[in-house]
Amino acid sequence: MALRLAPPSTWRSRSAAVSVAGRLFYIIDEGPVASVKEPSEWKLVARDAFNGTVLWRRPMGQWHSHMFGLKSGPASLPRRLVSQGDQVYVTLGLNSAVAQLDARTGETIQQYERTEGTTEILLDGNTLHLVAGPLPEKGAWFAEAQRKLMALAADTGKEVWRFAADGRVDSPPAIAGGLCVFGSADGSVYCLRASDGQLVWRFFAGRHGQWFLRLLFAVGR
Repeated sequence: MALRLAPPSTWRSRSAAVSVAGRLFYIIDEGPVASVKEPSEWKLVARDAFNGTVLWRRPMGQWHSHMFGLKSGPASLPRRLVSQGDQVYVTLGLNSAVAQLDARTGETIQQYERTEGTTEILLDGNTLHLVAGPLPEKGAWFAEAQRKLMALAADTGKEVWRFAADGRVDSPPAIAGGLCVFGSADGSVYCLRASDGQLVWRFFAGRHGQWFLRLLFAVGR
């Protein structure tokens, strides 16, 4: 029988969900449902993926407004939650640093320094690849903030490399075959060596090609 999770009275906003090693993790607004104008109460919840039993809950800090077009926020929000084995990697707030949690208990194992404003988390083996950079309080999702690509050792938190393109990182990075490919607001596609962040090649696709780049990556994966 399939597992189905349904709120008591009406649908609530969900922001991200991943399932690993028999556990389901998701970010959900558990605030009052009587009116859409009620304040949000975002939480990270873990359940047994087979029977739906709640394993633990973690309150979230400030998250994106649930009034964002009556959806669950910008498309990048789901890419802030990653899990592997007995670890969960997540930003516990909109502009918070990346935290490593124990998937069994929800307790914080460590918080990675200088990762505030992370908007993308990718885990490749023991390496965390992050798109990070301080976000402005207003207009964060459309501002020209200089978000950079960085790599950290997941176990120690030691920074392996950091790369700054000529514009903000504007599309989800894709990692395969030892390479990391992403698009930038400067209109270029960058290809880096995933091990040390060295530039392998760069292709200029045009300054108004961001949407094309995202589609290209989706197909390329």
